[in-house]
Amino acid sequence: MMFLRPCVSSSREKRTYVFHSRRFSDTLAHQCVYTLIGEVGCRVGDTSQLGPVSMHAAREYSYGQATFALRHKAERMHAMTTTARNTVTLVETLYTLYNHHQSDPAWLDTSLAFFAEDCEVMDVPSGMISRGPDGYKQLILFFEEGFPGSHIEITNLFATEDQAVVEFIGRGTNTGPLHMPTGDLPPTGRSVELRFCDVYRIENGKIVSYRSYYDALSFMQQLGFIPLQE
Repeated sequence: MMFLRPCVSSSREKRTYVFHSRRFSDTLAHQCVYTLIGEVGCRVGDTSQLGPVSMHAAREYSYGQATFALRHKAERMHAMTTTARNTVTLVETLYTLYNHHQSDPAWLDTSLAFFAEDCEVMDVPSGMISRGPDGYKQLILFFEEGFPGSHIEITNLFATEDQAVVEFIGRGTNTGPLHMPTGDLPPTGRSVELRFCDVYRIENGKIVSYRSYYDALSFMQQLGFIPLQE
């Protein structure tokens, strides 16, 4: 079952989704137990020839097996929920660190520690693929150095135990150079508001895959490098 945890930001509602196991009601719990009893009972075999004592013992055995299976399932669901929340915390920390990039000198080094050495980093609009913490550093500094006063607003976050998807809005003014593959472009002084979608895959508490999606055409149009389409 998916649990919705709303967190209201300054101007928009931010939603965080994680897999969450709610406590069964008594009725539903009994239904699950009886279903499992039926499944276990089928494995016991034909009990029609058993006496009252043997029938009671078979039922007690089936009930015990069903209760154990239900408890085991609940423990697995709880473990998955805890891991999913850890995933949420990890990715949220990345954006919090970026929003403190002007006041926290260690923001970048702290961010890079979340990435595995063989992590695949992909800037989807350009198709550029790089590896490891340095790959993320190159991508994030493109925006941080080109838009020194920029900040991020998360609008949606969905996470499982090993994946996360984050929608956010980046806002800033281009007062620094833009390090393009063809060479640096001088600051335009223009303000930009751009929507992003970042996709993460996580293993053993480290990011092993990071993909960033955004509208590159809108980005270039807002900077004045490409005329707006009428």
